[in-house]
Amino acid sequence: MAAPSILRAAGGPIRMGTCGGFFEESFKQFIFPEFTAATGIEVQSIAVPTGETWLVQLKNAARANTAQRGGRARRLSDVG
Repeated sequence: MAAPSILRAAGGPIRMGTCGGFFEESFKQFIFPEFTAATGIEVQSIAVPTGETWLVQLKNAARANTAQRGGRARRLSDVG
């Protein structure tokens, strides 16, 4: 399992997009702590848009062949 070693080498937490509300709170309470305990990697939860807003953003990103990463639009081929 090389992935946790690679992520730890990055020197920071990973960010996980969630739908917010009950879903986000459940992940914060049950999933993220277990992941951190097993890997030593902190997880930061980021609420992402849902519904029509999210679908429009996803559609526009697909048309432009870009994805949002760290608040910046990037070409999908550059996202690793």
